[in-house]
Amino acid sequence: MNNSNPTDDWYHHIRMNHANSKGYFVDLAFCFHAENNYIRRVVNGTDNGWKRLWTQGNAVTNAVWNDLAESRRSESREPGYAITPSGVKATKRLEPGCRITSDTWGFALGDENDETKMPVAISGRVLAYPARSREEYHLGDCVCSAPDGKVDIMTRQEIRDWPDCIIGIVNEIPNYEEWGSDEKDNTGRGKIKVNGRIWIDIK
Repeated sequence: MNNSNPTDDWYHHIRMNHANSKGYFVDLAFCFHAENNYIRRVVNGTDNGWKRLWTQGNAVTNAVWNDLAESRRSESREPGYAITPSGVKATKRLEPGCRITSDTWGFALGDENDETKMPVAISGRVLAYPARSREEYHLGDCVCSAPDGKVDIMTRQEIRDWPDCIIGIVNEIPNYEEWGSDEKDNTGRGKIKVNGRIWIDIK
């Protein structure tokens, strides 16, 4: 079976082999020079690819807040926008059932094929495009959908009357341009451009 390393570096390998000639095993790889550790499964000779293991020494990238995302069919491939249940960008305020397309997810549910490869965050903290000046948003503000898939601040009356339209709660107005680690993870993601977005906790 292929004994290649996860990256272009030197690794110690530990292989846990099932007594089966068809190829069932788990391979652990520990980097010589850094806290870069990986695991992969081989099932019936099929290599499922290397997956990064995060340890205390790692610089955590992307999913720091345990984002949970559902791979959902959508016409939008750009993260940070409110998407309706039918998979299109929101066109008005207070559209029920909207979620935010996310580039900070940590785990995606569903098949990530061409039709559903944009995860839609359903729990955690994500970056969303604001519908008005960022200075108008404050920590704790509830936000709903707005035209062009952006998020807008809800009034107290709207929160009471349409709680099902709350997408999330403002968590941070970032004053930095990039978020994450310089080092890419096993999905190929490294630093993420903030692009004027704000952090919201998904409801």
